[in-house]
Amino acid sequence: MAKPKYSPETKLAVVNHYLSGKDGEQSTADLFGIERTSVRRWVRAWQFHGAEGLTAKNNHYSDEFKLVVVRAVISDRLTMREAAARFNLSAEILVRRWLDVYNDAGAEGLLNMQCGRPDK
Repeated sequence: MAKPKYSPETKLAVVNHYLSGKDGEQSTADLFGIERTSVRRWVRAWQFHGAEGLTAKNNHYSDEFKLVVVRAVISDRLTMREAAARFNLSAEILVRRWLDVYNDAGAEGLLNMQCGRPDK
């Protein structure tokens, strides 16, 4: 796994600054030299999971876990952003991919989903 671009300490400093109410998302992002979406994502991760939500994420998820996430998105009417935050996922796009596979091939398709690049 590649070294994270920002340390958990930096992320926590960003979250604490934003939650102090001194600045909004954009001003906080400008102050720390990061994207506004990073501020939003880190704050939400901290709100759901505390300091653990700011550490490096798992890059491999079990088929059963993917199915739990997809079913929660459908039953709880979660957005991709909400699901990623609730389940502490590394990226929102994962939820979209899993949901697309589920909608195309059902639970069986999700359980048999190929990971990574195809063989040459």
